[in-house]
Amino acid sequence: MEFPIVGLNIDAFKLILTVENLIKLAHHRHGGRIRDTDSFVKDDNVSYKIDYECKSSQAQGGKSTGSIYIRGIKGKDGRDSYKFCHEKSVDFCELDSQIVIEVLQEVNRMMPPKAPEEPEPQ
Repeated sequence: MEFPIVGLNIDAFKLILTVENLIKLAHHRHGGRIRDTDSFVKDDNVSYKIDYECKSSQAQGGKSTGSIYIRGIKGKDGRDSYKFCHEKSVDFCELDSQIVIEVLQEVNRMMPPKAPEEPEPQ
């Protein structure tokens, strides 16, 4: 699954920290565990990755692995363009849904809707 994140002054690092915290908090309930992380920053290019595992929703006692990527360009003028990617090897569980929902909510908090402009009095 993937979706674009485009806007002014997007904090991609905050998004990846949000994902890490969700996985860590899901340890007891979903067996969430971060297996590996990686990051790359060069000039305007940014890339963050988290490999993780959680309890399988299909095989009792089994594990399901996945990866989260946030890649893109930090614009010099504040116009940033990223792509959020969520890859799973087997099944999609409740933790995966929580990750996607929380990232979307965090993006919405970063880019609140603009208030409608009031028409000028006539």
